[in-house]
Amino acid sequence: MKNNTCFIIIAPKTDSYWSQYNNKLSIKIRNNYLINHQINNIFNAYPRASVIVAGDFSGMDISKRAKVRYIDIKFDEFLNIGGVLLKIISNIKNQSVCIMNIGLILNMLHIKDLNISQTAMVSSQNKKFKSKIGCVTRDTSKIESIFYDLDNSLCELLYIHSKDISIFKEILGCCVKKYMYLFEISNILMSYNININLYTSKINALHLEDPEELLKAKRLLSYISKEANVSV
Repeated sequence: MKNNTCFIIIAPKTDSYWSQYNNKLSIKIRNNYLINHQINNIFNAYPRASVIVAGDFSGMDISKRAKVRYIDIKFDEFLNIGGVLLKIISNIKNQSVCIMNIGLILNMLHIKDLNISQTAMVSSQNKKFKSKIGCVTRDTSKIESIFYDLDNSLCELLYIHSKDISIFKEILGCCVKKYMYLFEISNILMSYNININLYTSKINALHLEDPEELLKAKRLLSYISKEANVSV
């Protein structure tokens, strides 16, 4: 990924399993909001990056940070990733972007080690990693389609290289609906001949889908913090 990539972190409305939280932005782990851990993680790997955080900040005490834009969005029952991207499209400049769900926890230093140089998604082959979505590939390196319960378990992270950003914004404006998930948006991009390349890794990652996984998230964030200190 380019060093000046804009990371877009989206926090959709949570379901009944997370009734104590308005959304995952308000989750606190290790005495800090999950979103702050995510931002620190990004800047540790990509110091020149910028970040857009989109979600509902109701009741949260968030301190402003340089190169971070917070966009407050009130969710209804139909608003999903697609709707959030449509709301913030005007904030997306003609640069590379990386769209990710706030519930995806991984060490961005390991993403940097993949040397991603084109529009892509990442598959973790780590045995501990669980994902609802996977993909079918052609020539092993190009994603052909994405859906539930397929091989090549995917991280909910989509990198759009700057060379594809103009057409991405056009497709977003004309073809993406507010209720769509990131994998559905990715499938639409591929139908318009944007190649999404597959990068594989054994990265230790977690999709925080259930409150019972909070302890796993805490352990993984502690591990990421230790790795970051070693890398300095």
